[in-house]
Amino acid sequence: MSLPAPKTHAAGPGRRRHGGSVRAAKALPAPAEYKVAEVSPVSEETLEEALNEWTGEGWSFESLHFVSREGSHRPALAYLFFVRGEPPGGAG
Repeated sequence: MSLPAPKTHAAGPGRRRHGGSVRAAKALPAPAEYKVAEVSPVSEETLEEALNEWTGEGWSFESLHFVSREGSHRPALAYLFFVRGEPPGGAG
């Protein structure tokens, strides 16, 4: 009784199965660093103060999110999001 021959594959180590080209690895950009600032009470002045403070320290404004209490249209607080470095999916 003999054992079956081992199966071989066309794609061995260092070979691609589904075509494509081999590309040189790119240097990855520095990871992004994020900052979240909570602002309360929410007013034009407090938002401006926070925006000017963090952008003055080299952070780039990313987004603003308001939080309201139930039954009220006026925001109770706001979260400002800032980024420094290369955000994911950014131009590189």
